[in-house]
Amino acid sequence: MPGFDVDPEEITHFCRLSFENQLVGQTRDKVVPELERLGGADGLLSKLQTDVSAGIGGDDDEIARRKAHFGSNYVEPEPPESIFAMAWTALQDPCLIFLCFAAMVSFLVGIMFDQGLEWLEGVAILCAVFVVVTVSAVNDYQKEQQFRELSVVNDNILVTVVRDGVKAKISTHDIVVGDVVLLSTGDQVCADGVIFKDNDLGLTESMLTGESVVKRKGAFKLEESDNPEAPVKIQPTLFAGTLVQEGEGAMIVVAVGKHTYQGNMEEKMKEDEDERSVLQQKLDKMTVLITKAGAVAGVATVLVLFARVGVAFLQAACCREEFDFAVHFLEMLRFLVVGVTVFVVAVPEGLPLAVTIALAFSVKKMMKDQNLVRHLSACETMGSATTICSDKTGTLTTGKMSVVRATFALDAASAPLLSDVNSSASEIPSALQDILAQALVINTSAKSDISWERSTGQATRHQGNDTECAMLALANRLLTAQGAGGDCPYKSVRDEHPGDEPGRRCISFSSDRKRMSTLVPIKGGGGARRGYTKG
Repeated sequence: MPGFDVDPEEITHFCRLSFENQLVGQTRDKVVPELERLGGADGLLSKLQTDVSAGIGGDDDEIARRKAHFGSNYVEPEPPESIFAMAWTALQDPCLIFLCFAAMVSFLVGIMFDQGLEWLEGVAILCAVFVVVTVSAVNDYQKEQQFRELSVVNDNILVTVVRDGVKAKISTHDIVVGDVVLLSTGDQVCADGVIFKDNDLGLTESMLTGESVVKRKGAFKLEESDNPEAPVKIQPTLFAGTLVQEGEGAMIVVAVGKHTYQGNMEEKMKEDEDERSVLQQKLDKMTVLITKAGAVAGVATVLVLFARVGVAFLQAACCREEFDFAVHFLEMLRFLVVGVTVFVVAVPEGLPLAVTIALAFSVKKMMKDQNLVRHLSACETMGSATTICSDKTGTLTTGKMSVVRATFALDAASAPLLSDVNSSASEIPSALQDILAQALVINTSAKSDISWERSTGQATRHQGNDTECAMLALANRLLTAQGAGGDCPYKSVRDEHPGDEPGRRCISFSSDRKRMSTLVPIKGGGGARRGYTKG
């Protein structure tokens, strides 16, 4: 098998140019010449040794060869920090550093100058620091492990690809350059790719740009009359992390993993963030203020004591009229000890401990509300939220939809309202059951699928668009009421009207039309076709 005539860096460069130059003039001057340098659409596909219709070979050797040259679509996460490293990080807090310094001073003063049990205060402060560091480190370590487990599950989703001309569902981690990935409404693009065939795909790149504008994908359509400063109308490049807003299409994967535009950005943004929460900033300011106030009070105390001795010498009111080093040096040293003691007493050693314990309890309480907080300091942000705005089913719910109420009739005047579809499906006229089941199944994407428990009449597994899965479950109940057999009766309708059926025409759902329409031939209808619409 010959090697590949293109390097991953060349593809990455083309994808970066496509993303950063989306005006007509920029596309003409930079993006189109780069695509032509790669051989144009046909040349690029030839260099990637793939086919738009059949995809790549599905044998293990072919997959391994592509991974060896272009890389894998799985980016190995950075090794986790040890609990000791997290403890050291927690110890870098300015307030804890100040407490440690104060504790050591108190401890040394108590030992060196025989101040009785004065050294116990230093030990108590160190114990408080130890508890704060331990609680913070253990919590951060546990939450880091939980987040890593969640990331593995969330990132490992199934996508539909074409290999050797056969559709198959594989993990996004198994995607390789050259794969033909089938996309439909609601899908997230798993890698950088190109699409040159005519389609009705509309994507939003808000994950990368913050703009929710729907962008059309396909072969470049540049006209001489186009304004060079206007955005290009259609572009062939798709980027990992973007969402399919509407339509269906087949994408050729050209870059995976760290070679994608998103992967490049993540590599550049791996520097640790030094931002501190509002509470931490306030504690830092208070620590600085206490340090300054304690230092001023300690210095003032020492100066007053020295001034008192000086005045006593001037007035000959001291214990000795002449300076005796053996006596007065020790006395002045005690003045310094008093100043240090005043400074240490100002330290609120219980404050960081109280804050840490309060945040730890907050984390446990929020866990019971299914709110996983990664760091203790984030509790104040999450705990202060009073309103959560979400437009995604599955974010605040179980992510599974079902039809609970429906109106069936041949005319609006006599429409009965069925509050419980499960028990009322058999009451619908047989002819209406059949045509309704076909409408529900035909107007769903082939990527939407459910596993159905016939005995309970409930879907046990949803895959694909949640609304379409609910429609498929209702279709199963309607077909079962007609006496259809099998584990998933709706699949018989799909077999009867496959996606590549001659004469079939589909107009995908879009935010502008707010509906989806499919035209299919009527069996035995002498060439007549029937249109189904949902929306």
